[in-house]
Amino acid sequence: MATRLTLPEPDPENSGGGGLLEHSAYAPTPRMGVDLTSLDEDAYLVEPDSPVRAAWDGVQAILLLYVAFVIPIRVGLDEPAEGFLFILELLIDIYFMFDIVFNFFTGYDDALERRIMNRKMIAFNYLTTWFIVDLVSVLPIEMILVISDGKFACAAAADGCRKAQGGAQILRLAKVARLMRLLKLLRLLRVTRLFQKYQDYFTEIEKYASIFQQIVGLIFFVHLFGCLFSLWSSEDFRSQEEDDLIKRGRIQPWLENHFVLNPIANYPVAASSVPLWPRYMFVIYWALSTMTLVGSGESLATSGERGWAFITILFGSIYFCVTIGHIAYAIQRQARMKEAYHNKMDDLCTFMKENNVPRPLKLPVFAFYRRQNVPMYSALI
Repeated sequence: MATRLTLPEPDPENSGGGGLLEHSAYAPTPRMGVDLTSLDEDAYLVEPDSPVRAAWDGVQAILLLYVAFVIPIRVGLDEPAEGFLFILELLIDIYFMFDIVFNFFTGYDDALERRIMNRKMIAFNYLTTWFIVDLVSVLPIEMILVISDGKFACAAAADGCRKAQGGAQILRLAKVARLMRLLKLLRLLRVTRLFQKYQDYFTEIEKYASIFQQIVGLIFFVHLFGCLFSLWSSEDFRSQEEDDLIKRGRIQPWLENHFVLNPIANYPVAASSVPLWPRYMFVIYWALSTMTLVGSGESLATSGERGWAFITILFGSIYFCVTIGHIAYAIQRQARMKEAYHNKMDDLCTFMKENNVPRPLKLPVFAFYRRQNVPMYSALI
């Protein structure tokens, strides 16, 4: 926990040869052209560990879970928010916009663990670190396109705008908006900041954090890569030649190959016409089997599908190696702890045997060390 820097009052009688502040180990050092000798608090600033900021961060953690799950579905499976969900996601966007403003009013702890509550220094620190990433993640590009297309009212309605049609220009804008939604995933970088800020609360389970992160990461990346596979498999990212081959029945996209064919036109049912959850389960199956190198690439037909499969296999193999490394490290660390414990117990037995420690005294000592079984207690001997 950072502590406030309290500066001693200057001694007028001792100012000539340099007072206590000049020679103190805690004396502030000038940095970035800002005089740190004046760390007086500005009004309307919030402590980074205050209850208000903690509650705000708690809400942010919940919203980040929603963003991590929903945005890939919105982009990959082309499921726009409608009705209540449209209003909800609009409010979420507004929340993250306000979060940028809130960050300019929240103090921080510098590299020397000093609490900075100066408005100019807070602004400079935020502008030179996370401001650009946060700003890009809240750009309302999708909302601008919806409003410019005159679909804001119907998007907020319960029926939505799925039945609305448009010309080539509108379709191109919809395609751009679909890709621009991916920028919202930059908000997930806030997870690292939240974890670093509140990591002291998880010290007791820190030894399991690495494996837990790998499991959560695997779930998220399977979700992300599966949804984006549906994006690159869609008709929006096919060449004219591939569309002609599909119409003639020469090739068949992966998703449409797994759904019922239209018996009249002998043409695959468009994936977008299939309910959401069957499509979602198929792409999750594809992502999990591809990332674990089981395969599914033999039935890929379009260049978009094959290209994304290559990226998925490459990423999956790297992530698999990293995960194995983390698991091996955790097992090795646990083995070292057990070995250190048993070595200490052997040394304890040898010590008691050589010094003829009576049995009534041995048993409580052995029981103490067996109950602790923590390396820090072994250092007491």
